[in-house]
Amino acid sequence: MKISKLLVAVTFHFASERLEYLKRITRDLPSFADQVQLVIVTNVPDEESHRQIRARISGLSDVDVIVPNLLGHPYLLTWIHREVFRLRYQNQPDISHFLYLEDDIEIKLENVIYWLEGRERLSSFGLIPSFLRYETKGGSTEKFATDISKQTSLFQLPRVKFSSEYYFVNLPEPYQATYLLDRQLAGEHLFGPSASPDFGPWNIREKAAQGVTFLEVPKGCFSRNFIGVKSSEKSVDSRALIHHIANNYANNPTTHFGKLPVEKILKFHNFSVFHRKEFSDGSFIKGHYLYMNYLTKIKPFLRKILKP
Repeated sequence: MKISKLLVAVTFHFASERLEYLKRITRDLPSFADQVQLVIVTNVPDEESHRQIRARISGLSDVDVIVPNLLGHPYLLTWIHREVFRLRYQNQPDISHFLYLEDDIEIKLENVIYWLEGRERLSSFGLIPSFLRYETKGGSTEKFATDISKQTSLFQLPRVKFSSEYYFVNLPEPYQATYLLDRQLAGEHLFGPSASPDFGPWNIREKAAQGVTFLEVPKGCFSRNFIGVKSSEKSVDSRALIHHIANNYANNPTTHFGKLPVEKILKFHNFSVFHRKEFSDGSFIKGHYLYMNYLTKIKPFLRKILKP
């Protein structure tokens, strides 16, 4: 399962110590599609910096380095890729997929295959497959969830069942610092409300990576992003895991992010027994109504009125 023509955009706020990140996140790109175009959006106009950027990229002949003229604010650098995508979407109808990456997010071929399989399975529900960022700490190989700090029961989450062993699950924290869209989804995003900096609940830099996460969200769901889960193994599908190679949360003792092991983000108790006979394969299962209502309405309200 492979993509015919892929356009990749990477936001790279130039820092010499992050050039090795750029090398690492781009080295597998040639394997993702029959044809790959790469655009690096950066903030430095000098040729020497561009030479250093290009020197870190291998296996690709179609590479552009773009510098915006009037950025206005450094945070808006992450938004420049949107205009690149929009222009090439209109001028190159043979581009089948669009991938946006922050400069420290490592995507592998197995992640792309997982996404393509998930896209086919979830499209009839108006949902999209999601990734889960992870980090490592020190010299350990244990994976810690970058963006999820609390364990949640699988029973309480919206999900799509495809067999007794495999589900797609809607996590409350869908941030992934990247998005992959096929041409249909790209059209929805680039020419719809989600392309606006005013759309969505996240802050301005994070919004640049949201894609269609919060566009046309089905009732009862946190977002359109659903992640693959192997219930037989009681684990997230390993192909859904993408490495946040900076590892800055896991190694920072002052933050609660990057501390929960990936294997512990979900509770699996009483799940399969409760639902195995009630729903047929491929059915859409909404999460527990009271729990969803608590998370989306009651909890934010309590936080607001009790805030010191």
